[in-house]
Amino acid sequence: MLKLQRLLLELYDCNANALRAENIERFLLEAPERIGMRRVSKPVVCRYGTEEGKETISGFVVIAESHIAVHALPGDRFAYVDMLSCRDFDGRAAERYAKNYFEAGRVESCVFRSEIKG
Repeated sequence: MLKLQRLLLELYDCNANALRAENIERFLLEAPERIGMRRVSKPVVCRYGTEEGKETISGFVVIAESHIAVHALPGDRFAYVDMLSCRDFDGRAAERYAKNYFEAGRVESCVFRSEIKG
């Protein structure tokens, strides 16, 4: 049986400098080890503009257990973090790490757990 755990974080009132592309890349390099996972790829980070003229930064890293993704709107001081793993991890510790890293004033979180019979 495969067990999945997914942590979704909405980070509000972040430090805009912490949401720069190079800092998101560093987060994706460091986060897997911080939550007890193993990174198997280099992070991919893309910057692009929205129709409203706002910059959006998205990054993704593959971990042996699945993935970690970050989508940020620096102008709005907002980031969305998605951590998916086929192994249990300490969601509270992962949430604290992301909150501290991005210097978020407020965090909304949700955890999903699934079991896939095979």
